[in-house]
Parts: sequence; C-alpha cells; structure tokens
Amino acid sequence: MSIPCLFEDRFEVRSVDNSKFETVSRIKAKSSGFDADIQLDINSHIFPVKEKQRLYVGLTNTLLGATASSSSSSSASRARGASSAGGKDYGAAHGAGEGMNDPGLLFQEYDYVMYGKIFRTEESSSERRTLYASFGGLLMALTADKHVVGDLELDMRIYLLLRRSDEGSHHSMMMLLS
Repeated sequence: MSIPCLFEDRFEVRSVDNSKFETVSRIKAKSSGFDADIQLDINSHIFPVKEKQRLYVGLTNTLLGATASSSSSSSASRARGASSAGGKDYGAAHGAGEGMNDPGLLFQEYDYVMYGKIFRTEESSSERRTLYASFGGLLMALTADKHVVGDLELDMRIYLLLRRSDEGSHHSMMMLLS
C-alpha cells in the first residue's frame, strides 16, 4: 500500500531515558536517510524500546491509505463521516469499531500510533528546521532539512506512526488519541 506520509524515515535509537516517569520513555534517535534527529516521548509500557533498535517513523495527516481512498464508496463514506467528528481523520476506526478491519486504514500496519498537533516550529539554521508536536502531553522534537519537513506546518494535526523496522512480524498495535 502506498503510504501518504508527509515525513518518513528509519531511525536508530541512540538513547532511552526512563528517569522522569515510570511508563514514559524519552528516546533520542538518528535517521539513516535524511540526517534527521528526533526526540520522542513514548508510552514504554505499551511500546518498549531499546538502544540501537531501529524504528520506522512516519508522520501523516490521515490514516486512510491508498486502498481506502479507492475502495468501495460505502467505506469511503464511513471514513468521511468519522473524520467530521472532532476533526480527527482516523476513518471508521473511531466509534463502534465497524471499520477496524478495513485494509485501507494505515494504523493496521504499525505497532504504535499517536495523534497530536504541531505547536511550534523553529529554524535551526538556514537549511534546518525543528518541529515540536504534542501527542496528549507526549512530546516530539524533529529536526531535519527544511525541504524534507516542508509540508509540516504550525498547528497541523498529525499522526505519528511507529513500527519496529528490524522485525518481520508486527506486534499488537495500540492507538493513543489526544
């Protein structure tokens, strides 16, 4: 499936700090493709991470993948109806769960998904930019070249998608919505 990500890369975890909270880890990681750095708070009880572990990180403004947008009109209308509820575009997965098995929903391909908002941007240099986002109090700082994160803007609502990239099988995914 084609992933409509505004940013995506593979990262290697450089450090994991569990000192502040019992179930929250702040990870620092370096990307392998775009020379990006990320600091990210995650719920370590749900998604434990170790140093040197590789993670795929994606940022998107929708959870509807390519097959969802081209699938039957009934699932598309279910997704449109759900996206109007509170502005969250996570398709039919919100509510009674009728659409949880829709193969076009991106969250099924990931181990950990959070929904949040970009609350600050900072120009690190003439070519680098740092984006700050909050996912219900769990924070992210992503620093990358401006052309790589150019589609991500202040006050944008985004989904953060995480998957262990060094494992062939997916674990049960937990979804956190703020």
